[in-house]
Amino acid sequence: MHEAYTQVVTWAQSGELTFDVVRVPLSDIETAWQRTDLRGSRLVVVL
Repeated sequence: MHEAYTQVVTWAQSGELTFDVVRVPLSDIETAWQRTDLRGSRLVVVL
């Protein structure tokens, strides 16, 4: 596990690890949670 974490951190530091972010207001969380068009994406809620 340590080796995998180290690799992910290395990728993040070098800019090789990227991801798209779609911000949604908390007031729209119900609509975001019901989305069915994520296709390989994940819904992550950060407060």
